Amino acid sequence: MSELLIKGAAAIAREIGENRNTIPKLVEEEGLPAWRRDGQGPWKALPEDLTKWLREQRTKHIPKTRQ
Repeated sequence: MSELLIKGAAAIAREIGENRNTIPKLVEEEGLPAWRRDGQGPWKALPEDLTKWLREQRTKHIPKTRQ
C-alpha cells in the first residue's frame, strides 16, 4: 500500500527536494499543498498533491523553447 500521508516538514521537504525551513514560505507564497491543523502541530501533505504541485512548478520554471 502506498503512503497516504506525509507528516512533518522534514519528510515533506525530502519529497520535494527543498530545505525543511522553507516549507512555511512555500505554503504561503507558492501554494505548496501542505497544512497544519489549526496552525499547530506537524505539517502534513498528501503525496498526490505534492506530485501535482511539483509538476506545476516544473512547468512554471522550465524555460519555453524557442520555436
